[in-house]
Amino acid sequence: MAQTSSFGTILQSDHFTFIVGPKKKSIIVHREAISAISEPLKVQMHGLFSSEAEGGEASLPDIDVEDFVRFCEYAYRGDYTVPLFRSDLGEAKEPGNDVRSISEKMTGRRTGEQPSGAYAAEQRPETTTWIPRWWWKKDDNVSPMTNRHILLERLYGHKYFLDGHPQSRIVAQCVPTGNNDPTEDFTPVFLAHAQLFRFAREKKVETLAALALYKLHRTLMEFKLYHNRVIDILELARYAYLKGRSSGGRMDELRKLVIEYIICKVDKIGKTKELSDLLREVGEFAVDYTELILQIM
Repeated sequence: MAQTSSFGTILQSDHFTFIVGPKKKSIIVHREAISAISEPLKVQMHGLFSSEAEGGEASLPDIDVEDFVRFCEYAYRGDYTVPLFRSDLGEAKEPGNDVRSISEKMTGRRTGEQPSGAYAAEQRPETTTWIPRWWWKKDDNVSPMTNRHILLERLYGHKYFLDGHPQSRIVAQCVPTGNNDPTEDFTPVFLAHAQLFRFAREKKVETLAALALYKLHRTLMEFKLYHNRVIDILELARYAYLKGRSSGGRMDELRKLVIEYIICKVDKIGKTKELSDLLREVGEFAVDYTELILQIM
């Protein structure tokens, strides 16, 4: 879970206002929802000597509104919605998700496929379940055991959701996916995950930092690297190195993920003008890129 406080405690806690981004957008949250996951923000909202706590308002100028909304979504729901990609045709869209694939991932079976093996054994009703004799059909040609199974199958087969479980729709919105067309610009998707990773790390929310990095990784693994989409990857690298922070002179997890991806795709990225420009522009990126190239040669 994203928080240790109960939902009732969160819902009944006092409100707190964050002034977010350069446009100073006011976002009102429950104090307990945010303080339950972030110690630095908890100090801002509850600190004895904090003027922000007393005034019920704090400024977060270095994060975009959309990123902070995802942060809050995680605080309340334990996950966050996958960001929109841009279309070169001029519209923003959600990455395509098939709700049925969520069920398949959860059960390991295709839709409509019957369970088998150990899983089937767990799903079958116990044959020793007791049912009163008056439930049995009074037919000498049909065994009571058969009728009992008919009843149990009917009991186990009750369906209450015609369009799938409501939670499956929420889960589907949070599952990272790749692109399907060269016109799909995934730069905002990559940057949203990366920016949320940075903010979560800064605010000591390590579970969210890990989740954001996981979603970025899964998106990269499913990303089709069309020639005109190389720039999406290099914009992610530019952010990781210009906005990121190295840890004791070492690559952090974000930089490591990005540089490894670029090296593994060097046959498509290596000879592009955009990579040459980035190598000249960002010294730390050039050093890490060269070092890793030499290690694998």
